[in-house]
Amino acid sequence: EVYSVLRNTFKLPSFRENQLEAINATLSGEDVFVLMPTGGGKSLCYQLPALVKSGITSGTTIVISPLISLMQDQVHHLLQNQIKAAMINSKSSASQRKQTFDLFVNGFLDLVYLSPEMISASGMVRNAIAALHKKKMLARVVVDEAHCVSSWGHDFRPDYKALSYFKTEYPEIPMMALTATANEHVRMDIIHNLNLKHPKFFKQSFNRSNLFYEVLPKKKTVVEEIAQLINRKYKNMTGIIYCHSKNSCEQTATRLADYGIKCDFYHAGMTQDDRQRVQLGWQTNEIQVICATIAFGMGIDKPDVRFVIHLTLPRNLEGYYQETGRAGRDGKHSDCIMYYSMRDARTLQGMILRDKELDRFNKEQHVNKLRQVTQYCENTTDCRRQQVLQYFNETFNRKDCHKQCDNCINGENFEVEHRDMTAFAKNVINLVKTLNGENLTVIQCQDVFRGSKTAKIVNSGLHLNEYHGNGRELPKMEIERLFFHLLREGFLEEKSVMNAAGFATNYLVLGPKANDVLSRGKKVVIPFTRSKTTRLETPSLSGTANKENKAPQFLSAKHRSLCSTHLNHSRDSTMASDTTLKDMAMKLPTTKTEYERLDGMEKNQTQYFQKFERVLGALRQERD
Repeated sequence: EVYSVLRNTFKLPSFRENQLEAINATLSGEDVFVLMPTGGGKSLCYQLPALVKSGITSGTTIVISPLISLMQDQVHHLLQNQIKAAMINSKSSASQRKQTFDLFVNGFLDLVYLSPEMISASGMVRNAIAALHKKKMLARVVVDEAHCVSSWGHDFRPDYKALSYFKTEYPEIPMMALTATANEHVRMDIIHNLNLKHPKFFKQSFNRSNLFYEVLPKKKTVVEEIAQLINRKYKNMTGIIYCHSKNSCEQTATRLADYGIKCDFYHAGMTQDDRQRVQLGWQTNEIQVICATIAFGMGIDKPDVRFVIHLTLPRNLEGYYQETGRAGRDGKHSDCIMYYSMRDARTLQGMILRDKELDRFNKEQHVNKLRQVTQYCENTTDCRRQQVLQYFNETFNRKDCHKQCDNCINGENFEVEHRDMTAFAKNVINLVKTLNGENLTVIQCQDVFRGSKTAKIVNSGLHLNEYHGNGRELPKMEIERLFFHLLREGFLEEKSVMNAAGFATNYLVLGPKANDVLSRGKKVVIPFTRSKTTRLETPSLSGTANKENKAPQFLSAKHRSLCSTHLNHSRDSTMASDTTLKDMAMKLPTTKTEYERLDGMEKNQTQYFQKFERVLGALRQERD
């Protein structure tokens, strides 16, 4: 029956990885957790069994979905396949709701889509579910975009937590949770908060081999750069530009339209009719580019998105992965470009710290997630794909990237220096070993190792730890790469711990290979890069060729010296971004005017020239 429905209704010749296994598990009455990348085929895992009558349970499949636009898209495609599906939501007219509700309560629908808020607020809906269950016509409950149940997920919805109601009221009815973005602690949250009973877990690789990842410095002319890029490389191709606010969406769309680009904006402040108009226009290719907040694109099945651009940093890597995953669902090459500036990072951090909805612990967790994004942006050495997949607990060999990210391509322009970091690695591992039950995240351990004295570190007495500050001579980026390497090689690992509030957090613990370094003499050698070629194309301040770039072999050492100065003086404030430090190492400014013109320099950082002045003078004398 399963294969018959696959071929005759869905017109598909075969299943993708893990689809059949997930379908068989839910038809056998088991709880199921499906973790598949965007475009991996999650929807079929519950849409197909909804049409199969020979399962342990049969009747109506209830699908909990977070967005009306997502429900509309799914129901539209199901109706096109002659499948009895409908949605009940507050935006429908009273007569529409009554008609759909009558079909629902009498068991005439194969699938019905509901919002989590509808489950929480409507006694009428809960009574209808109870009536279906009594008549043995409730087949299963599906929670789509299940990461919304976790406050560490990138799109937390409080009403998702109330969905534990289903397992409390109907423990024998199978549940299925599906998401494209969940690392280990989000997965634990989902299982815990939905009360899933020993769910069968099905996971595909998170690697999207057709996507190209790139991070670019964000300049004042960024919108003009994007417009030129679209008109040059993506003429008449479909794309999404993610912006951080409603105003940014509207302003960016208006400015792109001035360049002849067919674009529009999409955000939560628009009417439902306007959002639907824009979404339909984009899906039918009347609109080429959507400038949107993260409200756009979840679950939308448009296969030919050739580019996804982040105009502003996402708040976490889960959100970044899901949003980039909307590109290239047809398997063809697509580009994922993020524009990065330290100013955006500080703005987002300020918004988190001012958020009255978050307590101190939650603010700290969200700031940590933002710092993971900035580390991703500033790491110009390690494979982008490898960095993202490690975050999702997936091991990936860099050579399998096949130069599908900017770091792997740029590696051709750098010489690799294999540096023995064993002494530092031992200190990091010993630091973790001496924590004695003190739960610290990767970010917090990095802060202890570099000698930070934040309130949390001092109040916990960690500033007295013998390994506190043992990495203070290393630039921040090198510390981050050291931790990345230790995690990747299994010397350290992250352990998810459920807290009293019912949410999981990842804490750093010793990995299975820790003793290889501590007692078996294993060396820790990490590749660092330095430029192979001069950058003669960089204009000098006077407009002539920049002769100061004649000695690129000093760049790595200069950069380290400047980073060390930055670290010693700044501690917990930011004197300069990594982009600025690299440009400073290249140009070695001797006046405040030259200093103020460095790449990425911001007004509030120009005051720090005197902190760098001595080391800049010494480096310039060494070079000359």
